[in-house]
Amino acid sequence: DQPDIRAPLDLTVVAPSAWAVVANSRCKETSSSSGDQKQHTFEPTPPISSYLYALVAGAYVSFEDKYKEVPMAIYCRRTLKSKMEDHVKELFTITQEGLGYYE
Repeated sequence: DQPDIRAPLDLTVVAPSAWAVVANSRCKETSSSSGDQKQHTFEPTPPISSYLYALVAGAYVSFEDKYKEVPMAIYCRRTLKSKMEDHVKELFTITQEGLGYYE
């Protein structure tokens, strides 16, 4: 663990077209790849420790909202979509209230 060693991270992922692919940097381009796959190219991060980078890819559904100009999203497996729908509004509300508190 060396938090003082940082670098910008630049990521490109090829995954099945039906998958959600998200990271903690914005996706700047999604394009077709070979077969039934897509290539996702993410914006470079500012210099960060490599262990802070996150990538999630799989058969997920997303729920999206905003707090002011901050985009928010909650992802869950497709098989859990109906259960998440019962709670997603409350989860966004709690998160928005927390962001407001720390402004």
